[in-house]
Amino acid sequence: MVFLIFAIICGISKLEPYRVSEYFSNTIALIWILLSFNTGRHLGNSNNAIFHIKLAILPLVFMIVYTLFNWAFFPPIGAANTLGYYTRMLSTNFFLVVSFIFICRAYIVFGKRTLELVWMSMILSYSFIHIPNAIIHCGLVNVIKNMIISNDANGVNQYLEIHDLIFALGFFLIFFIVCGREFNVRHLLGKEIITIAYIWIGYKRIELVAIVLVISFYFLFDKYVPKRKRQYVIIGVVCIIVSVAFIVMIYSGTLSAMALRFGINFNYRIDTWSYWASRSSLSLTYRGLGMNYVDKETNYLTIRQGFLISGYIVLEGMHSDLFKKYVELGFIPFIAWLYYIITYKTRKMYFKQGFYVAEIYLLCTLFVIVLYLTDNVFNYFLCNISYLLIPMVAYECSEGMNIAPKLKIDN
Repeated sequence: MVFLIFAIICGISKLEPYRVSEYFSNTIALIWILLSFNTGRHLGNSNNAIFHIKLAILPLVFMIVYTLFNWAFFPPIGAANTLGYYTRMLSTNFFLVVSFIFICRAYIVFGKRTLELVWMSMILSYSFIHIPNAIIHCGLVNVIKNMIISNDANGVNQYLEIHDLIFALGFFLIFFIVCGREFNVRHLLGKEIITIAYIWIGYKRIELVAIVLVISFYFLFDKYVPKRKRQYVIIGVVCIIVSVAFIVMIYSGTLSAMALRFGINFNYRIDTWSYWASRSSLSLTYRGLGMNYVDKETNYLTIRQGFLISGYIVLEGMHSDLFKKYVELGFIPFIAWLYYIITYKTRKMYFKQGFYVAEIYLLCTLFVIVLYLTDNVFNYFLCNISYLLIPMVAYECSEGMNIAPKLKIDN
């Protein structure tokens, strides 16, 4: 019960018309981490947790070291003072590490039951905090109407579109569909129905597209592609090509032209991407502006000038973690990061923990890559703990069932 309460509080990123500070959420998370060391319960596998948290932290360490090296020769220049860029980088990544430790400590204490506790915390939060908040401000009839037709005619979505929570539910839905029956998840059908319903109510259209693509990929790939380790390399190459193509379309103006031609509403994302494209370059030798530079710079610019900057409407947050990582890291580190999260980690999990762990991690990664295209997900607390937790639970479940790896190793 104590962890459930802490998880609910940590997961509240906004309560319209108010925003919840990430400093508050992470302070609550730190309190839980300290409390967790005072419990004598250890149902989870600590080695399993350590294995996954190391894999999660490694790219952050690389990005920070690379940025510090880059800034040593090319100091960050912009609207903020130089020290501000350093403090933003360190604080943001510290919060990410806090979220990793938070969920790993929870897993060590509760084991695979952590999955159900985190899912339950999100459902309770949405049911008893966010939906009532929408009803209070918009009226019951308008909320019900919005739930059915998913058309924001009365401003309901600003109360129900809880980005972090709704996106995080997508990870659970993928786990339920792919592994639920194999791992004997309790009340599986009910959990799937509730999760789908809340994702629909949350109005995250890109998430629905991502889930359909990932599940379709799962059934087609599992059925038609030979199960060999090279499949991870193939998937990684395809994802890198698609990601680079997306970035090329931004710099070339192709994406903007397509939006105009087909009447696609990107809600000022195109303007935001075009602005940052004007401050960077598409080149193999592009070295990047530095980790978390974009958020700090945007924050200072909008405070001083408003959202209209150099003729562009610039939104806070790039609204594309994929493009943000390119702008901040540069071409080669960006490609290395994609290879690491898609191919290297998947193969590492397969060889260390088996097929089921590698498979569910890969599917979650493909899901998050689609979200990275048009949204800010990389720093979301609930998304990060869900992304890290699911492979840990998959390993414990598959280990308990003595499931042999399904992939054939070809050297």
